[in-house]
Parts: sequence; C-alpha cells; structure tokens
Amino acid sequence: MQNPIPAASSKKFSLAENIADGLKTHETNLAIMYNTESVVRGELAAARTADNVYQTAKAARITATRAQADADRNGRKFIVKARDVLKPILGTSWSQAWEQAGFLSRSLAVPPAIAGRMELLKRLQIHLAANPTQENAPLQVTSAVAESLHTALSDAVSAVNAS
Repeated sequence: MQNPIPAASSKKFSLAENIADGLKTHETNLAIMYNTESVVRGELAAARTADNVYQTAKAARITATRAQADADRNGRKFIVKARDVLKPILGTSWSQAWEQAGFLSRSLAVPPAIAGRMELLKRLQIHLAANPTQENAPLQVTSAVAESLHTALSDAVSAVNAS
C-alpha cells in the first residue's frame, strides 16, 4: 500500500489536519512521544503562515514586474525621442559624436537588454546636463526627465530583484 504525498499545498494541509485528528485519538494508546498532535498542529500553523508569506511575495513580484515593464517602456520612448532630437546635432548615423550622448555600441539602436537601456538613460541624463542647448523642453527631452526615468527604472528593477 502506498501513501503518496500530494503536490498541492492545500491538499498537504488537509492531510496534516487529518493526521493531527488521528493523533488526537490515538497518540496515547500508541505511545507517540515526539510527533504528537500539538507538534503537528504547531508545524501546520507555521507551514500555513510560510505559505501565506510565499503567496504574498508571488503577488508582489507580479506587481513589481508590471511596474518594471511600465518604467522600461517609458525609458524606451524617451531614448527614441532623445535620439531623434539629437540627430540634427550629432548626425543621422552613428559616429564617435554619439558616444558622448551614451550610444557606445557603434549603433543608434535602442539597447536590447534592460540594463543597457537603464545605462543609456543615465548617460543621456549626464550628456543633456552637460549640454543644455541640446535639450528640448517642449518634447520633454531634458536631463531632468532622463534622470527621473532612470531612477524609476532602476527602482523598478530593484523591486523586482527584491521580490
């Protein structure tokens, strides 16, 4: 006869309840000294608490991931807009002039990885702060906006990592 252990936590908790009920009835007659009803019920309570913490963390990760995606999308939009604003000044194709603005990979493409986009936002912020005549306030291509977007993305990535 096999007694398989269920995979689902709810079924395990139910099984543990049944075990505790059985121990309540039979632990004295069977001389059970270590895994008594009170021990099993205490462990069951701790397991339910830990499962609740885990489920809460899973929900927080989903929320954090959504916030990261939003911050990343806003950062991408800014990078594209900033690149378009800088093209009349730095040229329409990549050159060494673009390196000072943060486009280091010999391309004007938006970096494919989130870490690259986060770094480019920071470099654009530094570049625009050093070259305020290249900012375009009506289009929201400014050092302050780049800094705000970098901070939002960095914080969102940290929140995902923490969750």
